[in-house]
Amino acid sequence: MIALNITIVFQCINFAITYFLLDILIVRPVIRNLLQNKKNATVMREEITTKEKDISEFIAERKDQLSLFQERISRNYEFKEVQPNPFAACKIEKAKVGEAFQSSDQVKQDILRHILYDDTE
Repeated sequence: MIALNITIVFQCINFAITYFLLDILIVRPVIRNLLQNKKNATVMREEITTKEKDISEFIAERKDQLSLFQERISRNYEFKEVQPNPFAACKIEKAKVGEAFQSSDQVKQDILRHILYDDTE
């Protein structure tokens, strides 16, 4: 027969202490980590779907731009051949040297006109 003595009380106390320690030190942190990983996974899934949507919109936009570009290229445009003259910059009219230019854009246009088209009018 089973004899009931003080050792069974100590075993019950030891079991209760071990159960609570394992619960606090191992089980709760593991469950907390699993729940956090599940939340992170759902957030990442939402981000992935958003990025996929953005990428598909971007690709559709680029395809439209490409088709527009190809349509414009398919037209036959006549381009004048440009012969750059590096020494034409020296031929800027002397009257404009002392003159105050209205803006820097005007100066750039004058210099480019003289360099690219060799205007000696």
